[in-house]
Amino acid sequence: MIIKEAYLKILDEINNLTMKYQSRLFCLIISLNCLVSCTVTNNLYVADPNPMGKGNGQAYFGIGTGVQAKIDSVNKTNGNVNFSNKISTAPVLSLGGQFGISNLTDIRLAIHLPKIIGGLGIRAGLQHSFLDSLSMVNFAIGCDLGGVFARDSIKLFGSKISVNKETNGAINADFFIPISVKIKKDLLIVLTPRYSFNTFYILENQLNTVDKNFNLGYPAFSLGIRNRQFYFEASTIFYNEKVYPHLGFVRFINF
Repeated sequence: MIIKEAYLKILDEINNLTMKYQSRLFCLIISLNCLVSCTVTNNLYVADPNPMGKGNGQAYFGIGTGVQAKIDSVNKTNGNVNFSNKISTAPVLSLGGQFGISNLTDIRLAIHLPKIIGGLGIRAGLQHSFLDSLSMVNFAIGCDLGGVFARDSIKLFGSKISVNKETNGAINADFFIPISVKIKKDLLIVLTPRYSFNTFYILENQLNTVDKNFNLGYPAFSLGIRNRQFYFEASTIFYNEKVYPHLGFVRFINF
């Protein structure tokens, strides 16, 4: 019930912003999606090794970037999808939260909207801290499991628009060890090494549902800075001898 109320509060704030800037948001969403529905796995992890404490929690909403399979080209005549194991980044809107199920163990939940409206991602996980929230230095271990679902169409302010789907979704698992240092009461720095396993289901042809697996794993490293209710996260992932930077910004809501 508490988690539900927190999510409703987040959605109210987003709805107010959407109504105020509706026309601008419409143009932004169209330019981001380019009428193509892509599968994007989240890379905004909002790591914090300090436990919530049993019965306590917090929610958040924010914008970040994620990983997608980079499609080389699509044959306009026969619909064949050409793909050569490349990746790229894309924007992701995130709604999530963390809730204490014991004094040192939290559950993590999040919903992700890849490319704002180009699909739906769901993530859930556990994190166990080794020290309590009063410690100046803390660390934890955790694991998240997630899935992303692609869409055949998008709905913008009551209008349904068909889009070209290039993937049938993705699944991912992440293992992480966040380490935090409190600089002062309201300032926290978090360093998080992480390893991510991902499987993308790339369509062979846009005219049917036959797909092929694209499996990849990569190490990542994140730097998070939290000042009161605001959090900034910069991450770097390493894949196929290349470096891919990611950024994210979050607003917390306590409950």
